[in-house]
Amino acid sequence: NIFDKQEAEGREGSTVLKTLVIFATMLAVSLIAGDGCITPAVSVLGALEGIPVHMSDDARVALALAIIAFIFLIQRRGSALIGKVAGPITIVWFLAIAAIGVYNLAAHP
Repeated sequence: NIFDKQEAEGREGSTVLKTLVIFATMLAVSLIAGDGCITPAVSVLGALEGIPVHMSDDARVALALAIIAFIFLIQRRGSALIGKVAGPITIVWFLAIAAIGVYNLAAHP
C-alpha cells in the first residue's frame, strides 16, 4: 500500500492524508450499506402502494416487513429457491400485463 511504501523509504505519510482516506472509505462503505438496507424496503413499500386495496399505513408497513423477512429467510437457502418462487409469479405478472395491453389495443385501436 502507498503508506507502507512511504514509510519503507523513510518518509512518513501525511497523517491528514491517512485520516482523509480512512474517513472517505468509511463514508463510502456506510453509504453502500445504507443503500442495501433502504432499497429493498422502498421497493416493497412502493409495490404495495400500487395495490388498490384500502389498508392503513401500519398494515401496509407490517405487510412489507413480513414480505422482506420472508425473502431474507429463504435467501440463505440460495437464489435458486427464490427463482423457483418468484419466476412463476413474474411470468403470470407479465402475461397479465400483456393480456391487458392486447385487450386495450383491441378495444381502442
